[in-house]
Parts: sequence; structure tokens; C-alpha cells
Amino acid sequence: MPNHWHLVLAPQRHGQLSRFMQRLKITHVRRWLEHRRCVGSGHVYQGRFKSFACQSVGHFLTLCRYVERNPLRTKLVARAEDWPFSSLRTRLGLDKQPMIPFAKWPVARPADWHKRVNRAQSAAEEAALRKSIATAKPLGDEKWTAKHRKRLGIADPKPIGRPRKAKDL
Repeated sequence: MPNHWHLVLAPQRHGQLSRFMQRLKITHVRRWLEHRRCVGSGHVYQGRFKSFACQSVGHFLTLCRYVERNPLRTKLVARAEDWPFSSLRTRLGLDKQPMIPFAKWPVARPADWHKRVNRAQSAAEEAALRKSIATAKPLGDEKWTAKHRKRLGIADPKPIGRPRKAKDL
């Protein structure tokens, strides 16, 4: 994507994700600014990265499909595998292998994966993903999500707006 990127990561231990993202972003910023000869001028990243836990079954495939079809959804390409920086493109053998090899997925990738990626996701799938992105709510079925919200210390989102006034009796 021209203004952001997505990674699907599975840290092994608590705190690894934050340390990895810090190192990745610092390295990227330094190289980006140096390449453009504007070291010391302005921000490259405007906020903290967003992350959420994902239940590994259909929800994991929904997440990966969302990530790999992002350039298609935003109409940057005609097919998801046409995006030059896509993991889908590399997996289909249309591009050279990445410098860092992709890890094996925790679930089997369907044989017709690239066809699925090129088909639109349902409104419900996209809404669930956007909610997870915005609120750090784990992506999964309700029972699993409730358990992991509690385990990860993620509070229930507060309702939007001012609380209603209690009526005097």
C-alpha cells in the first residue's frame, strides 16, 4: 500500500511483538529519511502500530485474505497478485522469493487461495476486521474472543457519546 503496510505475525513470547515492531520501524524510518536526504525533518509514522489476536481457523484465513486483497479492495490493481509487494504474488511464483522466508501457516491454505483472495469479502467479515483493527478486539468467535480479552487485559469498549442522565424518581 502506498501509505501503510500489513504484517501477520505470531510472536512466541509476551513482549516480542512490540520489540520487533520498534526495531522494524526505527530501521525503516532511518533508511527512508536517509534515502530522501531529509534526516531530522518530520515524522514517517504518525502513531503506534495496531495489533490484535486472531483465532487460528477460519478467522486466520479471513485475516490473511483481508491483508492480501487490500490493494485490490482499494482499486490499486485489477487482481490482488498484481500488487508488486504482495505475499500472494510471491506465493504464486510471480516474483522472486523474499529476503526473509514466509513462515508456514498454522492452518492449511486452500488450493484455490488466489481465487478466494480476488473475490470480495462479505460486509460482516470486513466489519469484524475493522472493529478488531480499531479496538484491538481479538478476531474470533464470541467465546474465544471473551476469553482472550480477559487474558490480554482488554477492557470492553465504552459506548460512544455522553452517558445518559439518571432520572430522578
